[in-house]
Amino acid sequence: MLIAALGPHIPFPAYGVGTALYKNDKSRFQTEVVESVKWAVQNGFTHIDCAEAYGNEEEVGIALKDLDVPREKLFITSKVTTSIEDISAALTTSLKKLGLTYLDLFLLHSPKPFKEKNIPLSKGWEALEKELGQGRVHSIGVSNFYVKDLEEIKEKATVPPRVNQIEFHPQVYTHMKSLLEYCKSKNIIIEGYSSLLPLKKDPDGTVSKLVKSLASKYNVSDSLILLAWSNAQGVFPVTTTSKVERMKEFLSYKSVKLEQADIDAITAAGEESTRPLQNF
Repeated sequence: MLIAALGPHIPFPAYGVGTALYKNDKSRFQTEVVESVKWAVQNGFTHIDCAEAYGNEEEVGIALKDLDVPREKLFITSKVTTSIEDISAALTTSLKKLGLTYLDLFLLHSPKPFKEKNIPLSKGWEALEKELGQGRVHSIGVSNFYVKDLEEIKEKATVPPRVNQIEFHPQVYTHMKSLLEYCKSKNIIIEGYSSLLPLKKDPDGTVSKLVKSLASKYNVSDSLILLAWSNAQGVFPVTTTSKVERMKEFLSYKSVKLEQADIDAITAAGEESTRPLQNF
């Protein structure tokens, strides 16, 4: 059971179909999501990260079908968000929309809906554990869980989460430092989303100015500097873009080796301009 929970090797970066590709009007089929996923895979991404809440699993499924890539060559993650009363049924629905027989990784998307519906987190985790070894899920994990949430499921868990996917960039480092240390001590992989948020939300801020300066020093884009900083913290990125040239660029993030002084400078700049966490 523990081996199943740990699952296979996870390729990074992951291509996320949330944020920029999030579907506000869930009744509208989005051709742009189909094309974006196809471009991502055709340009080297093998890990596709989606979720029930994004409302675009059907589009991802059509993209995967059109690509005709052997299933074993891809790593597909999805998350359950609102359908937490019956997680087995939620998994069935996600697999049907995606046109798949199994997920490589299945996550509890957030503690928030459990708290709103007064359902113990441990019950949700128990439902995920039941899916292990049944063929429909190869590994399980969580998203947006903090130390207190992880401790809550630990009380009754028989297997550990494979990953914890969280918001991660220099401006939330202060909020996340203790969580990083906790997850590393428990061998829980940290996946980071919104890694480039400082550049998008605070382009003239302390972090962005420093990152742009370092981009010139290393002769790479400012985006790659931030991804390299996350990598230096032991955090693996989930990225989103609809531009092919940026897809190719993001795949090279591990090749950027920042000097320790620059890593520390980015961390310090983030601590000086701390942002509140996104409310998920």
